[in-house]
Amino acid sequence: MRFGFGLEKIGLVCLRWPLAALSVVIISALVAVYGLTKLEFDGDPGEIFRANNEVSHATDRQKLAFPSTGEQLVLLIESQTSYSAKQLEIIRGIHLEVQFVEGVTGVTSIFSARERADKDGNSPTIIPADLPEPAQIYPLLQKLYGHKLVGDLLLSKDLTTSLMIIAFKKGDGSFEGTEKSLNEVQAVIDLVSPGSGLEFVQTGPMAIRHDVLKSLNQDVHMLNAIGAIMAALVCFIFFRNIWYVLISAIPPLIAVLWILGSFGLTGQPVTAMNNVLPTLVLVIAFCDALHMMQSIRRQVDMGGDVRQAVRKAIIDVGPACAMTSLTTMVACSSLMLSSSNAVRDFGASGAVSVFFAFIAVITMVPILSVLILKTKEPEDIKPKDWFNRQLDHVSNMTWRLVENHNGKIVLVSLVALVITTFAYFNTETNYDYRNYLGKASPANHAIDKIDKKFGGADIFNILVETDTPSKQPPKAMVEAHRLIEKLDGVRAVFSYVSAQDWAGGKEKLDDVIDQLPPGFKRNIVSADNKTWLMTVYIPNRTAAETRGMLDVINKAIDPIRAQYPNIKMAISGGIARSAYSSPLVIGGLKFSLGVAVVITILMVGIFVRSFRFALLSAVPNLLPLTLVAGGLYFSGNTFSLIAVLALTIAFGIAIDNTIHVVNRLQIEREKLDMREALSVSIQKVAPVLVAATMLLASGIAVTRFSRLPSIQEFGMYMTIILVLALFASIIVLPAMILMTERFKRGGEK
Repeated sequence: MRFGFGLEKIGLVCLRWPLAALSVVIISALVAVYGLTKLEFDGDPGEIFRANNEVSHATDRQKLAFPSTGEQLVLLIESQTSYSAKQLEIIRGIHLEVQFVEGVTGVTSIFSARERADKDGNSPTIIPADLPEPAQIYPLLQKLYGHKLVGDLLLSKDLTTSLMIIAFKKGDGSFEGTEKSLNEVQAVIDLVSPGSGLEFVQTGPMAIRHDVLKSLNQDVHMLNAIGAIMAALVCFIFFRNIWYVLISAIPPLIAVLWILGSFGLTGQPVTAMNNVLPTLVLVIAFCDALHMMQSIRRQVDMGGDVRQAVRKAIIDVGPACAMTSLTTMVACSSLMLSSSNAVRDFGASGAVSVFFAFIAVITMVPILSVLILKTKEPEDIKPKDWFNRQLDHVSNMTWRLVENHNGKIVLVSLVALVITTFAYFNTETNYDYRNYLGKASPANHAIDKIDKKFGGADIFNILVETDTPSKQPPKAMVEAHRLIEKLDGVRAVFSYVSAQDWAGGKEKLDDVIDQLPPGFKRNIVSADNKTWLMTVYIPNRTAAETRGMLDVINKAIDPIRAQYPNIKMAISGGIARSAYSSPLVIGGLKFSLGVAVVITILMVGIFVRSFRFALLSAVPNLLPLTLVAGGLYFSGNTFSLIAVLALTIAFGIAIDNTIHVVNRLQIEREKLDMREALSVSIQKVAPVLVAATMLLASGIAVTRFSRLPSIQEFGMYMTIILVLALFASIIVLPAMILMTERFKRGGEK
């Protein structure tokens, strides 16, 4: 007996009252369409690594002490040679004109740099209103680079590249609002800079977030459209009947509509993580529909009544579809064990999405089948087409391979599992935030240029906290600033100490601080004067490499901490948080995957009510995961966040193959012995499993068209695991069943 929790009976209800059920689906679809109008996008992947460690807690305290009052756009302004007088005039023109763009609250550039205040308190700009003779421009730029608040912060050492920081007031963060602001800045650049020999690139938090949002927006439309087309094409090749394709295609589209509509209705934004869910739901629903429709087709082609064929499909295949959905939901739900809120949300959304996919299939396939299909007359029944004959040929070859070489297959599989399991537990983890940026993105390329020209594009912070307010930075902070700026790999350190150096240490900073760019003070000391902030600029690296450098810095300031026990100094900031939290989050996901493996394998045993089959299913279902881990380990690569997410979701889908095999085996065992039942099961199930894997792989492979490397990586891992899972389910699993059956019978063949 099979155990599908009775969920397949929903299909029987729809079969009995198809028009009433169709009305319910249509109403829910209309509600989902309304939800689409509320759909939002979030391009910030930073919240993924909020974890229970000191750096993450310090980052949260930093956000409280230094609340963001707006957004920043950074212009990278590059010349082939050191700036000429004409180019400086153009940069000054942009500096002035950009201030009139709607929403701009301040502009900081090399033209913001000022001399130290004189005895009368006057502090003129270093670059005068009237530029000197061309021969004096280079010395002027050298003087500018030597400024404590400019060199390696706003101007590169080779005097060819500068940064202009444009501050915007806090907006609604919408894609349209951000794009409007960026376009207006670009319009100023285009107006002022023609023929200047300058290259302008928009980067910084605002441009990067917009780039991610743009990619997400495009992916939601493009990936789902192409995925649906590819899946429908596979369905048509398999069925060669437009009505079968239509019945198979409508449930996935309904499921995608439900999930996106639910995002809009609940206020959950589409992010760089969950934007793969609609495509995932699309292909999962297509596969379930494919299994249902194959069963219906088999009965109809034998001259059976359509209604009876649908009923038999619900009874025979429905429990397997229900269980495959439950196992995939368990895999998704295991992500809710993560310490990351973003990953937990992804897991919950994934579980709900898979449930939507099942409901769409179990309701719409019976409804559409009884409304559209007609019982065939004997003369209408046609022989199988070439594609299906080839699938049958592959199935027969597979069975002969298993029958003749099952011992070798089992031995090789077990050895491979042992070796690659070792690799799984010994493969390190890593993270690179640039995987969430488009490779062709100008903002992304600007990171490399800033790294090259300025010595570092990434920043982290040292949060200095005191018990009592003070108008001067604590001595511990001054010493830490001096120490860190001398360390190898540090591009620059920016803090209140930098302002003191600029002022020469003679004047009261309160008298001259207002001459600095707007918001300067609130970026280096909190409103209550208890918390001070140092910003450290370092080269862009992976999380593991950054963590190593931060460890060196952390250890270097330990003696200062010991000398000033009343002053708390902690590393903070988004880069630091991801560096220290990514091993915890990704490691936690590896643990979650282990939990999912144990639970889903037990669920297979419950489904067929056989502990033996639960154990037998472990090897073919673990093998695809460990083989991927082995590939990473022996090639010297690491587990990324996306890789572990993909492995978890792919495992939940891959075990579906096992469930369909043992489901059919249980049905055939009612009238045949084990060997014959297994042979018939492979011949009946393998063709649809091959077609379903082709459908899944082609649907997920469209992620290669995504602008985001993270989504491309997700699709690559999913595709590899699903293909490996196909071979494991139709070769390794039957081989293990035959082997154990032989031992059970005392070794007879």
